[in-house]
Amino acid sequence: MDTQRLQVDRMIWLDQARGIALFGILLANMLLFQYGMWEDLAFKPLASYDHWAYEWTRIFAVGSFMPLFAFLFGYGMVLMRDRLEQRGMVKYRRVFMRRFLLLAVFGYLHSYFIWDGDILLSYGIVGIVLLFLFINRQPKTILIWAVSLFAVYVLMCFGSGGVEPDSELTAFNERTAEVMQGGSYWEIVSHRANDVVPLFDFDDSLPEWMAGGLSFLLLMVLAPFFTLPPFLIGLYAAKKKWLHQPRLHVKGIRRAFFAALTIGAPLKALPLVWSDPAVYMLSEGVGPLVLTCCYVTGIMLLTRSAWGQRVLKPFGAVGRLSLTNYLMQSIVMTSVFYGYGLGLYGKLGVLAGIGIAVLLFLCQMAASMWWIKRFRIGPFEWLWRLGTYLKPPAFIKRNMTAKGHSVAK
Repeated sequence: MDTQRLQVDRMIWLDQARGIALFGILLANMLLFQYGMWEDLAFKPLASYDHWAYEWTRIFAVGSFMPLFAFLFGYGMVLMRDRLEQRGMVKYRRVFMRRFLLLAVFGYLHSYFIWDGDILLSYGIVGIVLLFLFINRQPKTILIWAVSLFAVYVLMCFGSGGVEPDSELTAFNERTAEVMQGGSYWEIVSHRANDVVPLFDFDDSLPEWMAGGLSFLLLMVLAPFFTLPPFLIGLYAAKKKWLHQPRLHVKGIRRAFFAALTIGAPLKALPLVWSDPAVYMLSEGVGPLVLTCCYVTGIMLLTRSAWGQRVLKPFGAVGRLSLTNYLMQSIVMTSVFYGYGLGLYGKLGVLAGIGIAVLLFLCQMAASMWWIKRFRIGPFEWLWRLGTYLKPPAFIKRNMTAKGHSVAK
């Protein structure tokens, strides 16, 4: 198999994995769209079917698909660097800087005007960190950093679950529900921007500006421990070329899949039967990344069969338009649940939310399949690439342009 064919194969499975990651992220985000960023449903009275729908989402979606997307981000970054170098572009850092700064701008606008659960801003910032600190490091160095940061993150998870919300957080969630259900667009934007829940407890005698500054500094110090490891693992895997030719490693991939499934799902489910700080540390710290490994290897196995490729094809279409589809998920869901739309915030239940998520994603699959038959790139991807390379990319496919000329004649 020649180099060009391998490049095509890599892009196919990357797009398919991105599509699956977007579906999992949507499922996890439904809890946030419906109940807010800080509402813990483990302490809310739920109908039995909503309780088990919540636990299913927590086990299989929450915390496990975001690392998958981060892994793919790091993996794709190495592939993009290699392509730019093959084209003789020695100043590829300028291209990456424009790419990540524009992604951060998209994220800021998204988080302010649409939804505060944005990931694009943090991805843009992490991309810059990877570009200057890690992209040219040796694989061994990257692995040491990934393992070290991950180990600290796991220790930080000790006893992090099973704690009831305090009165201040409960009051904040009640205000949020009132605004989200009946507020206008600008009232909701103002609430999300100005009425924030404190992340850390400080002495009440401290001025508000000082407490806010300390909170920000602490967040900046702690953020790398829980954000960087999956990105670094993606860099490491790409540099080692582990997934460049999956067909050569099918047995190893299959063993990794079953091992990760056997370990990951029980770890995430363990708090259902055992309440202990160490259990929460393993469940919330180790479990999500193990399940991420399960999902990556599962996708690799699916690509090896004709049946699997048929299943993955529509996910690949969604993945090719990942930026557009991600933003559309926020636009649609905030319109469904916020007061300037249908105002269904907190009213439907977890199981109904899963049903809405599945329906939206099926629509995105159909729309993405239709779109990629006619256009080379999605609308937001077009803007992103324009800002990255400083020249407008092709938009309409040649065969569609040819058909248009034929009809005009």
